[in-house]
Amino acid sequence: MTDLWIPHGDYELNYGCACGLPTLRPSPALEDRLRLPLLDQDPAPEPWASASTAVLSTAVHIHGFHPDGLAPLLDALMVLSGPFDLLISTDSSAKQAEIQGLLNGHSLSLRLKAPGSTSVVVLSNRGRNLGPLLVDLHARLQAYDLVLHLHTKKSSHESIGHSWLAELLEELLGDASQASSIQRGFAADPRLGLVMPGTAASVRRVVNWGANFEIARLICQQCLPDWQLDPKAPLVFPAGMMFWFRPQALKGLTAACQHLQPLPPEPLGIDGTVLHALERLTAHFCEAEGYHWALAPQPSGGAAPAGERLSVWQPLPEIYMGSISLMAERCRQQSAVASDLAACLSEKETQRVEQARQLQRQRQDLMASIARLNQGINEWKANHAVLVAELAAMRSSRSWTLTRPLRQLQQRLQGGAGT
Repeated sequence: MTDLWIPHGDYELNYGCACGLPTLRPSPALEDRLRLPLLDQDPAPEPWASASTAVLSTAVHIHGFHPDGLAPLLDALMVLSGPFDLLISTDSSAKQAEIQGLLNGHSLSLRLKAPGSTSVVVLSNRGRNLGPLLVDLHARLQAYDLVLHLHTKKSSHESIGHSWLAELLEELLGDASQASSIQRGFAADPRLGLVMPGTAASVRRVVNWGANFEIARLICQQCLPDWQLDPKAPLVFPAGMMFWFRPQALKGLTAACQHLQPLPPEPLGIDGTVLHALERLTAHFCEAEGYHWALAPQPSGGAAPAGERLSVWQPLPEIYMGSISLMAERCRQQSAVASDLAACLSEKETQRVEQARQLQRQRQDLMASIARLNQGINEWKANHAVLVAELAAMRSSRSWTLTRPLRQLQQRLQGGAGT
């Protein structure tokens, strides 16, 4: 399949949505420079803390709408070496009991024995995982310095759901070094408000504004009137909606969710809803609260990040318009190729039609020749029948009988043996 993005320096223009604006995105190389560094694991008992940084109280929130998808998340949490509280939300008492049973049988439960460190609560599924996180549990999560938000993700409209979930967990938790690097990054930088996974290759083509820009613009007009959402600014958001954050950094996103109550009920479309717009505004609200964001460390290590920062509010008109020009040139090239192909096909079709006409004429000539031959055969048969009849009549005549001795004598004189 043809790539649905235009590379342009440190950025790329994603135009994979037929009903939305082309979207400016960081290139994979720039994403790598926006990542936190992957630190060597500290052998101290609490590898995410050091003498120069404070210990951050940490909570993990999981929205467990699909209990059958909980086990991979619990497995991934085993890499967290420091203390944390676990809060799981779901939407029915039956699921609550199922989740509690799964949790009791998992080895993670051995690390969560402190009173109140684990809760499984029943909440409305309104707003999918965002409603429970930012509306129902917002006040409770304010007691923590740092929150990791996960959910039992299933993407019914994508065949990549399982691999995407694995990529998200690898970026946000991975191994002990990966997880501690993120926690230590928050501890070392009080203005770091949000850490998101990088863009998974499996979903890169659909990470764009899609049909959501106008909805997002209206949300910003109501909830962030001092900020101007510009389509020429780069878009970065936690695709899949799993991330680490300081509750204060997403205070504005929480207020927006509460302002938009009631959030839309299920079933929701795969794009173009308030929830999809809020997802794309996560980093915007973080910056609006005075915090900055970063991408999770590269799980495989790789080159050391340059510590670059990027604002999702800052328009880049020259880069955007340059990318649009490149997209237009690609479209012209594709149009030219399509025209050449159409001309070639047209020429081939003309040749095919002419060949078909020639074959038809040859067939008609052959059929005419066969008809003439059949006519000649029929005429010969008719003449032959007349001759045979005339000969039979002649042989049965009296004159033929009277002249027979004379014919025999003539044949003997000629040396023949006649009748």
